[in-house]
Formats: sequence, structure tokens, C-alpha cells
Amino acid sequence: MRDVAVIGAGPAGLTAARTLAARGHDVVVLEEHPRIGVPVHCTGVLGLDAFQEFDLSTHSILGSAESATFVAADGSSVSVDAEKARAVIVDRALFDQALADGSRVAYRTILLAQGLRYELPRVRGIEALWGTSVLHCPFCDGWEVRDQPLAVYADIRYARLLKSWSDDVLLCTDGSPSLVEPGVRVRTEPIRRLVGRDGQLQRIEFESGPPEERTALFFRPSVGQPDDLARDLGCEIDGKGLVVADDEGRTGVPGVFVAGDAGASTRSAAIAAGAGARVGKAIAVDLLLERPAPMRLAA
Repeated sequence: MRDVAVIGAGPAGLTAARTLAARGHDVVVLEEHPRIGVPVHCTGVLGLDAFQEFDLSTHSILGSAESATFVAADGSSVSVDAEKARAVIVDRALFDQALADGSRVAYRTILLAQGLRYELPRVRGIEALWGTSVLHCPFCDGWEVRDQPLAVYADIRYARLLKSWSDDVLLCTDGSPSLVEPGVRVRTEPIRRLVGRDGQLQRIEFESGPPEERTALFFRPSVGQPDDLARDLGCEIDGKGLVVADDEGRTGVPGVFVAGDAGASTRSAAIAAGAGARVGKAIAVDLLLERPAPMRLAA
């Protein structure tokens, strides 16, 4: 029996795990490896160095290893295992996980911090650039491309935001009706493909007309849960695809908490890390008071 399984090694999951480990709890972080689409650069997080013991970019959380243990200065530690979140299943009385060697481990509490699934536009070449020069949030990432030629995919609000970063913002409607925004050029032709190298966008090619040289493209994605784990645990999912929980991350299933993007209507690395600290504290208090025990689910 272990205290907590944290599903997801992003800012929320690692901050919560660190908070719990510092209270002496036995915590394991389960993370798919590799995670795709995590921005390499991250802005808006005060004192980013505080995350360096875990490496905020989950591209390199595990490196080539299957597991790693991070030990803080106070002697507390958190283990990170390259196990898929779906490996955690619900026994009728306990949260438990089947291990590769055939054994099982049970958890008193589950924290869902696996983030969200982002739906990419159906544009040829976008997958290879996602997370490095195709970005979804000008508040979390992209500061490094300011003052450079930028593109926005079919979202007038992002075009307005990015005008404060660059005097050269191109709005691509990809065949949709033209939108007008002062100071923003518009290309309405369908996009043929994005061209880049080593994750760096170089140009946008259209079905007609000349290509456009761009350094980065921003888009507003539709989102949803990354897998069925929250539903399998019995959590309620709202109309926006988010796990329903109270202010301290407690879901409607005793023993199951959520932190970070999986349950947040406003998403950023800083907000996720703050939620991880808040929810980690709530879990620590509940474990101290020995509440709540995992709920027995109907067959």
C-alpha cells in the first residue's frame, strides 16, 4: 500500500508530488513517455529555477531511463516511473496498479494531473512542429519569438494578442471567410502544408499564392481528457471536457483528486503549479485525518 499515485509529470503533478513527499508521504508519479506537445520554453512562472530539480520540461523528465528518483535538499524524494496512466485501474475496494512483473500495488489516493488532449488543426506538417514552433498559448510560451514574423490559425483574438509582440502578424483563415483586424494581414487561401526543420517552422505554403515565411504559428485548440481514466474512476466530466472538482481538487469519488489542466478552465504552467501545491496540501491533510477511504465501486 502506497499513499499517493500522481498521474502526470507536468507542473501540477510534480508540484503536488513534491509537496506530499516533503510531508513524508510515499508518492509515485506515473507518466507516459515520451509526452508529445509540451512546449520547450515556458514563461509566466516566477522563480522557474524552483522546478529544475524535476526539470519542468517533461520531454526530459525521464531521459532514456524507465524510472528516476529525485531527492530534494530536505531528504524527501519522489519517484517517477515510465508507466502509462492507464496502468492504474480500479479494484472494487482499492485503487491498484498491475506491475510488469505480475505483482500489484495499491494506493490510498489518486491525483489526476495528466493534463488534456489538444486537438491539432488538420494541416499537413503540423505534428512535427507542435510544441516547439506551433504553440497554443501566448501566455505560457512563445515569448522567445517576439519581434519575429508570426502566424495565427483562424482565431482573431489570438491575432489581437500577438500584435503586442510583433508588428508582423499574419492571420491564416485556411479557407474560412475573411476576418478583419487592424494591423494584421489576412490570408484566406487553404493551407497546403507547414514547412520546417528540427521542430522550427520556416514557412507556410498555401493552395494558391506565394508562401509566407514565419517563425511560429499560434492556434486555439479544442481540448478533452487524454484518456478514459477519469471516467473509469467514476469522475464527473463537464461539458468542456474537464474533471469536476471542488476548490481543493476533490472530485465526486472519495480518494480521487484532480490538479492542473485536467480540471482547470484557465490553463497555464504557473496556474497548474499553484494548483498542484494547493491540492497536494489538501491530500496531505486528508491522509493525516485518514479520510476518505477509496470508494467501493459497483461491479
